[in-house]
Amino acid sequence: SNREESRRARLRKWFPHKEIPIIIVSVNYAQLYLFLNWACSCEGNSIFDPRAYTWIIAMDSKTFSVLDRMGFHVESIEWLEELKENKIDMEGQYHYRQMGSSHRNINTVTTMAVNFAVSLDYPVLQMDVDIVFLKNPFPYLKRAAKRRHVLGMIAPRNDDAGFMNTGLMYFRPSKITEILLQSFENLSALKTFGDQELFNILLRHHNMRQVSQRILPKETFIKLGMGEKDIRNQIHNGTENVFLLHVPSAYKASRLMIANQWYLTPPHKSTEICGGVRYH
Repeated sequence: SNREESRRARLRKWFPHKEIPIIIVSVNYAQLYLFLNWACSCEGNSIFDPRAYTWIIAMDSKTFSVLDRMGFHVESIEWLEELKENKIDMEGQYHYRQMGSSHRNINTVTTMAVNFAVSLDYPVLQMDVDIVFLKNPFPYLKRAAKRRHVLGMIAPRNDDAGFMNTGLMYFRPSKITEILLQSFENLSALKTFGDQELFNILLRHHNMRQVSQRILPKETFIKLGMGEKDIRNQIHNGTENVFLLHVPSAYKASRLMIANQWYLTPPHKSTEICGGVRYH
């Protein structure tokens, strides 16, 4: 379609080097503060300018306006209308809630964007917004994915139907990867439970046995605990091999403050992105 051709042209313009992974994330306004903190962590930890590597699917016009004004590559809001027409019921819950059913449905949209990018031969890092980078993850992920189609963090809950955590996954482009993602996209439009459970059920299906997967070693990431003492112990025990923090569950900002990885307010020095944040 003309819309898809325009989208292909935008991606090729925004990301001209296909050997460099694209970070794909979907964001609604309720989640925007967490995404901006991730972006600021990339600058604050001297990793890279996240605007150069990120394709954002904004779930509402307010989020689109903020991120477009800040110089991010944000997909046209018209795509949401296209999805509403064809596959997804875009209810108000998408725009105002961080988690729950809206989070699950937002991840369906992310899946479609990842599938689209991988079909154009881009390696893709798909992530939720409750992430902070301590180091550039690309060198490690590219090495680890040489003989793998998908990498991901571990899913700790018994009801996730498998080991893969869809909060952060890395896809190496290949025909097998495309089949996996297209199958996931097709099933996502019909799901009645979480995207993480669905993805793990799909990975375990006998028709997907050629998919080579790997769970990232525990030493490469920290899942922040809930209590102050636990968090301080996690950070104190060392982050030499750790390239990201993941903040599941509630009280995300306060836990990142304890870990000294909250960048939207002092005491951290304002960077180019964070200094321009006007988010209320």
